[in-house]
Amino acid sequence: MRRAPRSFVFTCHFDAHIPNSGFVGWLASEIKRELGSGVFVVCGHNRQRGGIFDYWGVPGEIATGVLQLIEKLRLQPTADQTNAVLP
Repeated sequence: MRRAPRSFVFTCHFDAHIPNSGFVGWLASEIKRELGSGVFVVCGHNRQRGGIFDYWGVPGEIATGVLQLIEKLRLQPTADQTNAVLP
């Protein structure tokens, strides 16, 4: 019997007041460019918990690389050079 490939699932959360239009496409493109992998994403909104939630899935074998990439991106200043970073 063949084993199903394992996926790593993580979440991204944005407070309701933070604009996040285009985030899914942008991060998916960064993961593809840096690690060569596609993603799957389930998006949702929970008003009681304060905003938008994205649940991301990637192949398990690149989980560490994805987390390292996200941390690197979080620490980079935004294009307008403000102090804002990814949540």
